[in-house]
Amino acid sequence: MELAFIGAGGRQDGGGWASGAPAAGVGTSPAASALVQHDGTIELPAVGRWGLHRTSCVYVAVGRRLVRLPVTDGWLDVGPPRCRSTLVIVAGDDRRTIRLDAHTMTVRGDHNGLSRWPLTGIADDHGTSRDVDVGLSYHGVHRNGDAAWARFTGTAQSPPDAGRWRRPAGLALTLDLLLAAPTATLTGWPLEDRAATA
Repeated sequence: MELAFIGAGGRQDGGGWASGAPAAGVGTSPAASALVQHDGTIELPAVGRWGLHRTSCVYVAVGRRLVRLPVTDGWLDVGPPRCRSTLVIVAGDDRRTIRLDAHTMTVRGDHNGLSRWPLTGIADDHGTSRDVDVGLSYHGVHRNGDAAWARFTGTAQSPPDAGRWRRPAGLALTLDLLLAAPTATLTGWPLEDRAATA
């Protein structure tokens, strides 16, 4: 599947994700450009609720191994203003379920003209509540036909405990997230624009 990119995202091929110019021949109609917003030189996804796609990857560190947890629910609410955005991830199974609730502290630009998102929040790890620090990198909005996603990668970790003795093992998650665009931002794409990426 080939995904066309909007904004500074680049394009995807068999070699994975890369930054660069939008795919050749793909226009950026007013409806398509509504999928991203800019604050000065910083690019962000459009305001609204972006739903976490089930193909997103959430890995939890267990000893020296990374174990993938199936994603069951989640979203990113991109606010105005950008510093009032909320991330929710629910991943796991009957043996272990983790729910992460985090809020942006700020959003910073990066050298690609996209953005980095530091967040802080709480993770419920199968009944154990932990404070977590989250760091996400935004990789642009990508689309294929009528569907569009924002991609983020990053980590979520519980900060070190102050006590030395009998402290519980910290929580460490590795994240590779695809978030589906809010339905309202997809309405009204010209048919010819859709056909270009079908």
